[in-house]
Amino acid sequence: MKAIIAIANLTIKESIRKKVFLVLGLFGIILVCSTVFLPSVRPEDKIILAQTWSQRAIIFFGMLIAVFISSMSIPDDIEEKKLFMVLTKPIPRRTLVIGKYLGFAAVMAAFLLVMGVLSIIYIRLVNMGAEGVNISPRRAFYPAEMRFASPDNNSSALFGSFNEEEKASVSFTQGAVSNREYVEWIFRDINPDDYDETAKAVFRFRVLKNNFPSNSLMKIMFSSAGDKPEVEPYVTAKEFYYKKEIEVEFNRKSMGSGREFKIALRRTDRRTSFEGQLDSIYILSSKSSFELNYFKGLGITFFGMLLIMGITTAASTVLSGPVNLLLGVFLYLSGSMLEFFKQALADMQLSIRVIEVSGYARHGADDQMPVWLMKVSDAISSFALGVIPDISKFDATVYMLKNLDISPQVFAGSLSYAVSYAFAAMVCAFVVIAYREFK
Repeated sequence: MKAIIAIANLTIKESIRKKVFLVLGLFGIILVCSTVFLPSVRPEDKIILAQTWSQRAIIFFGMLIAVFISSMSIPDDIEEKKLFMVLTKPIPRRTLVIGKYLGFAAVMAAFLLVMGVLSIIYIRLVNMGAEGVNISPRRAFYPAEMRFASPDNNSSALFGSFNEEEKASVSFTQGAVSNREYVEWIFRDINPDDYDETAKAVFRFRVLKNNFPSNSLMKIMFSSAGDKPEVEPYVTAKEFYYKKEIEVEFNRKSMGSGREFKIALRRTDRRTSFEGQLDSIYILSSKSSFELNYFKGLGITFFGMLLIMGITTAASTVLSGPVNLLLGVFLYLSGSMLEFFKQALADMQLSIRVIEVSGYARHGADDQMPVWLMKVSDAISSFALGVIPDISKFDATVYMLKNLDISPQVFAGSLSYAVSYAFAAMVCAFVVIAYREFK
């Protein structure tokens, strides 16, 4: 353990000599001074810009610094013959990798701590000049179940991939409107005291009219469950838009005891169709600490850095410094755009199915890639996307912008995802360094 701590301390000093904290200081000064450029926008836009600016900058600069220090350290030690001084000691070779990794982690933890404090001060200064804008986050509570009702369960007005086991999706298509035709979301074990007197529910659907993106008026009912509701249901109407988040206020008394709470949605226009999923709706609890939530977001970013540094530290036992640096940058950039690549892959898989069913390509057979080649490309792409880590999982900006509290489940999920990749990388590094001959 003493050897690991000693190597970690040396790694920290080495990182400081590489001017990591100079970059940190300059960034902090630029960040705070940038407030002078913000007075021309609306108060609420100032807050959004401040949070986006600080979060994105910390993630970008932090990831690049993490990649740089972890990818170059061991190769530099090999080139400068420093590594041989450690290898001559009576300690396991894996101690070198563990010590380096812990040193990198300590440097980045210090980076995030300092930048987190500077960013919170920066955001609070901006918020002081934006009266009436609240930045305190709220917890999003999602439903446990979604189900539909109609004059008969095989109604042609209902379609999609919805089923009771998968809780996937349900759509209302064009057709007659009935009071007995609706979709409902069920929340269980809610504590009404955690919510404001006037609570909020947030909806987001794909709304179409005559098969084109549109808007439509929907009727909404909030009620406690059971044949005899605990309180009188609250009914309202709201205009919904295509893929736009809509907030609807309701009295928390509608929750009753909170044992089981329902929100039902019904169309008012026979030309309208909309698609809902289990997570198409959530309700917002009372406000919590902005500072605590911001540091939870930085914690998620730190987990992403641990993942990247685990891979680049392991790769540095095999690759040269420049090649390893390129690998780290590639993993960061490609991992940040993984959702885009997955969507492109899904489009290609859809094209394959269309060709197989119809027997010809949608855009003509002459310029279409052969199906067998598309399948090979699909298999290779699926494997690659399955191996590349999803770095977007460690971007907490969306929670900041929506003033949503980062739940323990999201926090723990990010940690477990990062640990799985870092652990696998470390195991590979232990094997490589144990058998590699250094010259």
